[in-house]
Amino acid sequence: MSAPVIKIEAPGIARLEGEAGSINSVDQIKELMREVKTAHQSVKVLLRREMIDEGKFDLRSGFVKELSQLFTQLDMRLAMVGEFNLLERVALKAYAQQTGLGKTVYITKTEQDALRWLRSV
Repeated sequence: MSAPVIKIEAPGIARLEGEAGSINSVDQIKELMREVKTAHQSVKVLLRREMIDEGKFDLRSGFVKELSQLFTQLDMRLAMVGEFNLLERVALKAYAQQTGLGKTVYITKTEQDALRWLRSV
């Protein structure tokens, strides 16, 4: 499986591209986000949902919590694009609301909507 690739979408906005399941740890995300922020001077990231290993969306795994803490600590924004099943969507939105992540992480079905949000924050 190939590593995710960072591409610049617009000034300050980076897009991560890669195969389904190519992101499978918070350490991998940390490394990518530090590269996005330092090498590419971007603080906003567009990511397709299927790039993250399927099992990571279970809130009990702790991945979502670590991911949200990382983006908050780095003062970055994440727009995640893709199809989420109802349970994932409800759980992620409830978590975002409970933790106040609405200004840090945005979940949507379309890239157009994700880019609109990233440009507005």
